[in-house]
Amino acid sequence: MIYRFGDFRLDPAARELRRADAAVAAPRRVFDLLVYLVEQRDRAVGRDELVSAVWGRVDVADVQVSQLIARARRVLGDDAQAQTAIRTVPGFGYRWAMAVTVDEAPPPDVVTPSNAAPSIDAPPSKRRIALGLALIAALVAALLFATRDGERREAPRAAAAASIAVLPVDVDGPADASWVPLGVMDLVAARLRDAGLAVPPSDSVMAALHAARTRDATRPVADVRAILGTARLVRGSARKAANGWIVALETDDDDGQRHRVEAERTDVIDAASRAADLLLAALGRTDASPREGGDALDEIAQRIQAATLAGRYDAAGEILESAPPDVRANPRLRLQAAQLDYYRGRVDAARQQVDALLATELDAPLRARALTSRGLLHVRAGECAEAERAFDAALAAWPKTEPTALAGRGLARTCLEKHAAAADDLGLARVRLEAAGDRLGVARADNYLGILDANRNRLDAARARFDAARETFEAFGVIDAQRAALSALIDTDVHLLRWNDALRDAERLAALRPKITDAAQRQILDSDRARAYIGVGRWRDAAMLLAPTPGEVTSGAAQRYLDAVRADLAWREGRRDDARDAARRALADWPDRASDDRRAAAVLVLARASPDSPVPVPPAESGDDVPAGLPLLRIAAAERAAASGDVAAASHAFVQAQAAADAAAVPSVLVATTASHAQWLIGQGRVEEAASLAGRIAPWTADDFDGALLRVALFRARGEHEAWRASLDAARRLAGERAIPPALLEAPLPGNVRNVMK
Repeated sequence: MIYRFGDFRLDPAARELRRADAAVAAPRRVFDLLVYLVEQRDRAVGRDELVSAVWGRVDVADVQVSQLIARARRVLGDDAQAQTAIRTVPGFGYRWAMAVTVDEAPPPDVVTPSNAAPSIDAPPSKRRIALGLALIAALVAALLFATRDGERREAPRAAAAASIAVLPVDVDGPADASWVPLGVMDLVAARLRDAGLAVPPSDSVMAALHAARTRDATRPVADVRAILGTARLVRGSARKAANGWIVALETDDDDGQRHRVEAERTDVIDAASRAADLLLAALGRTDASPREGGDALDEIAQRIQAATLAGRYDAAGEILESAPPDVRANPRLRLQAAQLDYYRGRVDAARQQVDALLATELDAPLRARALTSRGLLHVRAGECAEAERAFDAALAAWPKTEPTALAGRGLARTCLEKHAAAADDLGLARVRLEAAGDRLGVARADNYLGILDANRNRLDAARARFDAARETFEAFGVIDAQRAALSALIDTDVHLLRWNDALRDAERLAALRPKITDAAQRQILDSDRARAYIGVGRWRDAAMLLAPTPGEVTSGAAQRYLDAVRADLAWREGRRDDARDAARRALADWPDRASDDRRAAAVLVLARASPDSPVPVPPAESGDDVPAGLPLLRIAAAERAAASGDVAAASHAFVQAQAAADAAAVPSVLVATTASHAQWLIGQGRVEEAASLAGRIAPWTADDFDGALLRVALFRARGEHEAWRASLDAARRLAGERAIPPALLEAPLPGNVRNVMK
């Protein structure tokens, strides 16, 4: 939608505010505030709802809200006296006051099943490791350190679990107690969880609460319960009294009976701990083990956790740095420091912190947590064997460790192609997460299971898992995980030649980009979107996404993937030198894994763009067995042999490539391989053999530009004028910005070969 009011034009998708024909500079939060108020223009918006929507957290001072409203009014030429655009609703919040007209922006180009072409960027092999490695960084971030933002959707219900969620507590206390609402929430949740209750993680509760308030501020509690799929909620309050703190908690038991407990202690942590114990007793959990009294360490750790849950990483760092040296040296806080380094993008520092911590004496639970963190950092770096060993050690150190270690080991084993073991780990982790009432954790496990299915070439099953996970991530507003799921969906749809779906998910990715702060993740996002645009012939859009940027990451998986897509586009556009250079950059430090199909695609581009340069293509194998290795590498070997004039070697290599593609049984592999093989056969005058091959990919030639071009070439070679004309018209409808080779535009000479393509 594009909104018009007065002489202003507000375009949320483009993040653009214009007055008349001039762009108006609007800071990010000012722009977000304007969009939210305009979208909710038919009602007043509560102060807390607005804070949640704009800041993504709940602990924002009133003065900050007032300052933002004042800045927004100034941008619009409004002020607190006139209130012509933003009206204050005393005692409640704000409301949009100007008349608004809405223009519907033209929808993104919809690609019909006969309106797209595949990218050669990454046809899958029999083992789809590339997908797992492409998603690992974002999935690890989503598992350990989720970025959250509200969305207006509800997650699909998981199987019912008798879970109980703890909400942030209401606080009546001094200004320096701003950490208490989330700190007490997390402490109580941990205490109930330790007693054996199924309690969703606090970050899941915060994400659900934000999403619920964004959706409908009048009934957030009901929506939180629906999003989390939990039966009961714990509400609480913390009040500063003359002699300390009073913490009150209340919830319903399984029979619907309301229970309320109170505890008073000098320290708020002690009061919260005592209140949690009383609540457990009221719920009949008399077997809960006693907890030692709180101290400075507990309070600092809870404050750090509270700031972390609210996304205030700098504040968490300040709390950590201000702690006494002896407290800061505690292993518990050292692990929190490593996590904060990760939040701030200091991955190497986080790794050093974890390794240093593991070199000391730790109790079993903390050692397991640290080993799990080490495993996840290994996974993020693509060090799959090291990751598996770290997760093994975590599970051995503390068998009761949370399912994070199991899920992480399943992902590592997927990377190592230990598929059966990976399925066991991920299946068990999912069951445990569901039993714990962790709906967000279940979605993460489903995402990992989708990677496993994709690596096994079970693409339809993988797509169903990715899509289910995406819906849950959207409901919780977990931005990084949404990006990862959408990237996986695009990758899967490219290989299934489902261009409508790929284009739709590319547009969804575009909407997420302003919320992604990690430069490497933005590069992965851009390369995935570009793949979809290349496939439908929107080359200008793809080129804009692939253009170098000042902040571009220059190493690592994200850069490799970006350069591989640049090489693909350059080759398709006929820019041979650019294709060669981009492919060389992509392959310079790309680990040589036997089943990495993205790397194989870059090898093929380099082999085509630089026929004289050495490239790692496999030699033809003797015998009739289906050869090992990726079909695209086999195509590279066959095309090299053909270019050298060795017809016998080329013929044998093409046959082996075709056998490998048939074994993979994936549409994009079959089309890419068959197109190359059949075109060579036509050039050799073996038209009937080419016709036989083309028949194998007939189900996709109506959808795919490369397949459509093969039909044009085949009918022209056969001299079938009417069939040639019809296939040429079909190819033109698919072309988009792609050019049809001039030779195929020349009418065929009359032929006398029987038409076998009808």
